[in-house]
Amino acid sequence: MHHDFSEGLARGEGLEREFKACRKGLSRERSGQKLLVWLEHHGTMLEAIAREKALKEWKRAWKLKLIEEMNPTWRDLFPENAA
Repeated sequence: MHHDFSEGLARGEGLEREFKACRKGLSRERSGQKLLVWLEHHGTMLEAIAREKALKEWKRAWKLKLIEEMNPTWRDLFPENAA
């Protein structure tokens, strides 16, 4: 469906701040990202870091499949997950 996407992986307590900055175009790294279409929660920071490293090795098609299985309409998940 939405195959034109910019990949961005982030974790931790600063996620909300970073995503808001991206939406406003204030992040040098990933400006222009407008939607949060996928996320995972982990029990520990070590688990989150391990998962992030694994996902960075994934092919783009695998990431698209992961997104579309969890969020087939590419609904913006940020409003319901912002702290």
